[in-house]
Amino acid sequence: MHPSRRHHFLNVARSMNNYVIASSHHYYQRQYYRSMQDRVNYLTMHRRQALADVGLSGLFAYGLNYIGMPPSVVNFGYRVGYFFDVNS
Repeated sequence: MHPSRRHHFLNVARSMNNYVIASSHHYYQRQYYRSMQDRVNYLTMHRRQALADVGLSGLFAYGLNYIGMPPSVVNFGYRVGYFFDVNS
């Protein structure tokens, strides 16, 4: 990847990370998928996840949850993202 493009993506990721941290209070109140049982990440209970840590599963679940999908659809999106996280 070209260095300037990589720098652009790092800036975008940093901005998105700041947005998620700022809105994490509302996000974690409405979290339907079970990250502790499905993913081996034991730090979730002690610190908030950064956007760079959640992978596709978290992004899919967050996006579906953000637009107001029911828990079953959010969970399905999480599992689709988890499939790509594991098999990529």
